[in-house]
Amino acid sequence: GEGASGIFSEFLQSIEHSMKKDALLVMASPHTLDIDALLNDVGFILLERYEIKMHRSLTRIISVIAKIH
Repeated sequence: GEGASGIFSEFLQSIEHSMKKDALLVMASPHTLDIDALLNDVGFILLERYEIKMHRSLTRIISVIAKIH
């Protein structure tokens, strides 16, 4: 199967063209995913990042992302 990085990359590529000019994207991802590297490959920029510890070994990253015009 496809890893998390591939799934998030496909999602970002598919949503890029359908987002309006000033829209924001908020998404949750595992802490093991390098979201910065994925955003560099598509037309988005990271505005804010929040870490939420779920339990001992699981931290979710909440990212606020904007489209680069």
